[in-house]
Amino acid sequence: MAKNVPKIVADIDEGQRFLIHTEVAMLHGKQRGGEIQGTWHHMPDGSAIAPEDQAIESLRGRMRAEGLRPEEIAASIARYTAAEPGEVVNMSPTWAAKKLAAYLAGPDLRAPEVDPLLFVKIAYEFTALLVGQAIYALSPQLEELRAVLKETRRDSDAFKLEKLTAKDVAPFHGIAFEGNKPHAVFQIRLFGKPAYRVHLRRIAVQHKPIAYTHDLETGEHWHNLDDSEAA
Repeated sequence: MAKNVPKIVADIDEGQRFLIHTEVAMLHGKQRGGEIQGTWHHMPDGSAIAPEDQAIESLRGRMRAEGLRPEEIAASIARYTAAEPGEVVNMSPTWAAKKLAAYLAGPDLRAPEVDPLLFVKIAYEFTALLVGQAIYALSPQLEELRAVLKETRRDSDAFKLEKLTAKDVAPFHGIAFEGNKPHAVFQIRLFGKPAYRVHLRRIAVQHKPIAYTHDLETGEHWHNLDDSEAA
């Protein structure tokens, strides 16, 4: 497990999908035991790319199948292990293996997306907490927003969703009303790092900017505004 990463964050990341970049292909991997482990990738020319430990076992098995002696196999594996990234190593008289450099390219953003209406609903409910009884007003703007949620109108221009990310993960959830710019803008953060900015484009909230945070490790929660009152 990486240093200084809270256990709850590591538990959340476990099993998450990541992208691994090599000179010939972008590979998929998952986090296992605090490490990113790549998966096999078959190339159009019939060759394959594999994590180094699995590649070594595959190379060893292929040489055994060809009838190479144990000392020849050991020597070839030693050459492969000592090779620099990008180096081609002759494993037998008839074929060779190339050792590829690989680095983590980031989370696999092609993983299933969270429904944007979830964040619209969170922003709407936070608005209700801020404005109290005013949330029941029969204004066209609020009626439109309610229709978006009730009828799951994901293509409505009554809202806009921005995807954000912080530098580091941390064990907390948070939501903030950022003010009216000129419409109401909210930021929702999950586990410290992934965040979403929600624009409710038809309404303005008569309240000072305020942020609420819930610590997932201690269970404590707080907000940064003590003297505000909903209008």
